[in-house]
Amino acid sequence: MSAVFQLHDYLIGQNCYNETIMSVYVISGKDTFRAESYLRYILEQNNVPKGSVTTIDASDRKFRLDAALAECDSFSLFDEGGRAVILKDPSFLSASAKTAAAGKKNESEKDDRLRMLESYLSVPDHPAHLIVMMSGSDADSRKKEYKLFVKYKAVIQKFDRMKDKEFAAYADNLLQKNGIRCVREARRELLERVGTDTGLLSAAIEKILLYGKKEISEEDVRGLVSLNADVNIWKMSDAFISGNLEETMKVKEDMLRNGYDLNAITAMLASRLRTSFYMKRLFENGLSNEEIAVRIQGNAWAVSKNLDKMFRMRSHDVLRLLNELAELDQAVKAGKADLKEGFDLFLLRNGRAN
Repeated sequence: MSAVFQLHDYLIGQNCYNETIMSVYVISGKDTFRAESYLRYILEQNNVPKGSVTTIDASDRKFRLDAALAECDSFSLFDEGGRAVILKDPSFLSASAKTAAAGKKNESEKDDRLRMLESYLSVPDHPAHLIVMMSGSDADSRKKEYKLFVKYKAVIQKFDRMKDKEFAAYADNLLQKNGIRCVREARRELLERVGTDTGLLSAAIEKILLYGKKEISEEDVRGLVSLNADVNIWKMSDAFISGNLEETMKVKEDMLRNGYDLNAITAMLASRLRTSFYMKRLFENGLSNEEIAVRIQGNAWAVSKNLDKMFRMRSHDVLRLLNELAELDQAVKAGKADLKEGFDLFLLRNGRAN
């Protein structure tokens, strides 16, 4: 891979603890590409070859912390360079809800785990690096185990998904770093195609570098960077909900030209409408954007943006649209309707602001 990413790229918007023991790391967050890239960076900087990495599934019920920590303290006569033990998705740092069945046994196990963890963290030097990796989720900062990592100043990095403006600045920084110039239309097209996905952006930059041109046009982007189904269904549904029929039809045709299946497009639109219905119903019942975000496991900014686009609609309007799509699906399956004609009629009937 070319030098697309450096450490400060990973750490955009990140806060590190100043005093750190460099043998213990906690990595989490929903931006899995940056989190996994940071993991690779740690291994490279600490001179840990692939053969000296032990990965343990810490979400497994049979996982034993004592055995994992013992692995960190074991020596090997055959390892060249450093060693690392990666604990993948430990349940003791997840935000899973407690159950009444936990009982005294689980409390006793938790106390033992806390004692073992504190005993390990209180000693600054170990033969292997301990890396706790939460794949696509956040470490629960309320957990006592997490607070022990903070207390003993482990390196803690959380990689959140970026918002649109933050991601645009991040993309501009990487394009400039790699000497790629985009005309305004090319930049817009690139951002539309990758959304806020750092992994897709990295792949796009790799393709552009291999292409060999330093100044990229809109047509170049269309030829090199694939459409992102998730981004485009959001773009289409945003236009549909906002009453912009022309843009709705344009995005749908773009997706079809790029090989997306109409059944999948219809199903994705229905899924987006279900989420929108839920948001609108909760809003009508008096919940704030923050409370709605908790219910749907999203963020308040996205809720606010979606509700703004739905200002002309009530929840019963969205429910009617969902019922229409369900009826179309049944008619197509029964051989009584053509999906393309039926979906186009659905968009034409409902996709224009009144």
